[in-house]
Amino acid sequence: MLKNLIIISVSPIAIIFRLFNFRFLDVCHKDAIGHLTIEPFFYLNEYKNTEFSKFKVILAISNKKIFNLFPKKISANKTILQYWKQYFIVISSPFLNILLTPIKKNPLVRINLRPYISDYWTNSKIFDIINRDNSPKYFFKLKKDQTKEKYLLSKLGIPKGAWYVCFACREPGYYTQSNINNTKCRCSDPKHLELAFHEIIKRGGWIIRLGSSKMEPLPKNLLKFKKVIDYPKTEFVSDPMDVFLSATCRFFIGSSSGLLGLPLVFNVPLLLVNTIPICHSSFNKQDLVIFKLYQSKKIKKNIPFPEIVKTPSANYTKDKEFENDGIKLLENSPEELRDATIEMLNRLEGIQKYSEYEEKLQNKMLSLFKPNNFCYKTPVRFASSFLKKYSHLLE
Repeated sequence: MLKNLIIISVSPIAIIFRLFNFRFLDVCHKDAIGHLTIEPFFYLNEYKNTEFSKFKVILAISNKKIFNLFPKKISANKTILQYWKQYFIVISSPFLNILLTPIKKNPLVRINLRPYISDYWTNSKIFDIINRDNSPKYFFKLKKDQTKEKYLLSKLGIPKGAWYVCFACREPGYYTQSNINNTKCRCSDPKHLELAFHEIIKRGGWIIRLGSSKMEPLPKNLLKFKKVIDYPKTEFVSDPMDVFLSATCRFFIGSSSGLLGLPLVFNVPLLLVNTIPICHSSFNKQDLVIFKLYQSKKIKKNIPFPEIVKTPSANYTKDKEFENDGIKLLENSPEELRDATIEMLNRLEGIQKYSEYEEKLQNKMLSLFKPNNFCYKTPVRFASSFLKKYSHLLE
């Protein structure tokens, strides 16, 4: 109540900003890299070169804390703020952010970004934007001077000219304990990627894990590969290096984690695995997806995909929601992860061919999503090997 009163009380100042055509982007979770990248990215792709581009758009996010409690949330990556300066007025001063907090929340100047990725229970604006333009137009390009990052890449052991795949598996540790306790459903075990990594290495690639330094070390079955690098556990971790690796990898293997936002804004193909909810697909036509299976705890059988999409569980993102509905989530098997990786590699090499039957399964999967589903009209592909294996769940 007090918060709303403060926001209303600054309306005279907000009116002045409005009269001079200033608007504030309201990023939902400033300390989450996915929101910091994806939300402004699709706003830009929706409104660039339209009548709305006349606005002087401000992205106000603090780049550091000045007090222990306030501001509570700071930028998840300072380097990405530098890239946003190409398109927006970026205010990273913590003092100015404190002063602007009630103003940028005022509806007279606030640009609400929730409809892009935060409202899981309704159709995302993202897919309308993608289908309108066939693909996003405004991708980042790496700044020319990357000498330091290239040097650090060599220090990580990557030979000059070698290609690599980056990956990230969400795990507890980045957020508060209450968040951790209710979002384990979005986590996955990296040890199941062993067969997938073998395929990448067999074709000459390297693998680099991205993520927080708070993560557990990679399991031994992955570290046995000499071409697998546990980057968060090295001395070379930094915001610029996070961006560089995400922007230069051949493709990115991710899950229900915001780290996929970094490669996305640099137009790097995404292979998303173990995603939940079923309606949270990926964002671009070059991407490939497989998701966790929903199993009924009562009858111990996998729930058909059409049944899932017809229920609220298609949009669940929290452990309690699945528990209350008696649903157990099953991670993708090592073989499923391997086969999806092979398909992605083949697509990038231009040798992937799809049969009439595979196209039929793809169309049937896409037809399940209705206007009230988050990824309605998504342009991505679901891995053919996955759809063929579970074709009985498509009926």
